[in-house]
Amino acid sequence: MLVPMPPAARFVGFLLAVLGLLGSSAPSPTAPGPATCTAGSTQACALVPGGCATGFQVCSGPGWGACTFDRPPAPPACVTRCTDGSLEGDNLFTAVDRYAALRADWTPTDLVPVPAAYRTGDATQRFRSEALGHLILMLKAQRQASAPPLFCGSPYRSFEEQCQLFGAYVRADGCTKANTYSAMAGHSEHQLGTACDLVYSGTNLIRGHTAADAWIHGHAYEHGFLVSYPEGSEALTGYEAEPWHVRYLGIKAALLHHQMEQDLGRTMSTHEFVATIACWPPSRLDDLATPATADREAAAQAVREAALSGRKGGPSVTDRSAHP
Repeated sequence: MLVPMPPAARFVGFLLAVLGLLGSSAPSPTAPGPATCTAGSTQACALVPGGCATGFQVCSGPGWGACTFDRPPAPPACVTRCTDGSLEGDNLFTAVDRYAALRADWTPTDLVPVPAAYRTGDATQRFRSEALGHLILMLKAQRQASAPPLFCGSPYRSFEEQCQLFGAYVRADGCTKANTYSAMAGHSEHQLGTACDLVYSGTNLIRGHTAADAWIHGHAYEHGFLVSYPEGSEALTGYEAEPWHVRYLGIKAALLHHQMEQDLGRTMSTHEFVATIACWPPSRLDDLATPATADREAAAQAVREAALSGRKGGPSVTDRSAHP
């Protein structure tokens, strides 16, 4: 019989292994500047030990200020035409955000149907196979621990579907407003096939007000998922907070992200996390993306069991007002 969450001993082992990724073999953060500096000057810095130099510090006179996540000074202009980018999304850590976009013709090659018991009733909903089992295990664990039960709504969405959806929002609210709660085509994590919007049975998108929401906030990372647009990240992501939008990055990466949030004492969006590890060697990123054998086998078994269950799907989702 499967246990949705890894046993405590194995979980601790995973955490220790992931924390080892922040050891001496990881890229070193930018060295701190001198005790005194020239007022108004800036320097690059790493937000967390072992992370890439994704932040900057400003000299306030007697010394350097706090390290703050850096980003382009202004997001790209909102446009109503659907223009693709140059990215391919095969890598779990592909940086899809307001500044970088996927190719219009890029589609995951391993999309599979989401089992009826875990989707919102639409039989066409698909998710990447390497992430589906972990999604099932997360939702099974949530249903055992809290209520109401959650489902995956609006998982994979093609470039063309995003183009049409964003166009509808533009017609309703104008381009600039629409781009605060929805992504232009190519800029949506849904095209990756590893993101979905979590919904209730009959009450649509979760919004952080129930025990189920609290469980996702506290335990999604144990199954490899992050809340991409958490509260407090709006200024960095350019999007409104979305407690319902989760993205699979793998258990090792999610544990690392969780530790970084603990170290920083604040939430960290997927945009910020991916940038923080982008300078790591390919071999280290490959290891971070590769699940432990036991996790991979448990996820595969969860998919097989869900396929055999034959349960009916969840409710249809009518609220599609805020889905980057």
